[in-house]
Amino acid sequence: MAPLIAAIFNKVEDEKIKNEMKDISWAYVLNAHKEIPGYKDKWKRCFVHAYLDSIIYLKLITVEKSETIIDYLENKGVIESWEIE
Repeated sequence: MAPLIAAIFNKVEDEKIKNEMKDISWAYVLNAHKEIPGYKDKWKRCFVHAYLDSIIYLKLITVEKSETIIDYLENKGVIESWEIE
């Protein structure tokens, strides 16, 4: 849902762009779950990453800015810690 929510909030109406956002986000999610199996249990963190990946694709933020956002949300306890138990 994160790419679609990002599309709505950023007024993306082009179906091709929406599909590209979904495809890119899904590829990152699948790769993360493959490489780090415990990551799928961190659903808040996964959602935030998928949302940020979508707006990176739209060139609204940089990767560096998204990492700052992730760190901030983790430090505030809004999303799960990176460490896999």
